[in-house]
Amino acid sequence: MEALSELSAGIHHANRVMLLDMLKDKKVICLTRAELREIIDDGIIILDENSREKTIPCETVALALGLEPKRELYEALRKNVYDLHLVGDCREPRRIMHAIWDAFYVASS
Repeated sequence: MEALSELSAGIHHANRVMLLDMLKDKKVICLTRAELREIIDDGIIILDENSREKTIPCETVALALGLEPKRELYEALRKNVYDLHLVGDCREPRRIMHAIWDAFYVASS
C-alpha cells in the first residue's frame, strides 16, 4: 500500500522496473492512494482515495513507513558524547551514495 499515486517514486528507473516486475511475479497486491488504518486478525482496514474504509483480507502485511530520519539515539547521546555525527538516513533519507559521502567527510575531518 502506498499513500502516493505510484509505487517506488524516486527510485532509479532500472531498479523500479525490476522491483515492480518482482512484485508482479510474486502476485503481490499493491494499493496506491491508500492509508492503513488498522491491522486486524484476518487482514487490514484501509482508507481509500475516496476516504472510504475498506477491509482487505490478507495473511501478511509488509510495512515500509516512508523516509523520515530517526534521530532518537542521536538525541539521547549528543549531550554525553563529544564527537557525535549524523550520517546516512538519520541525517536525511537519501541514496546510499550520500551516506557514504557523509561518513567520508566525518572520517576525513
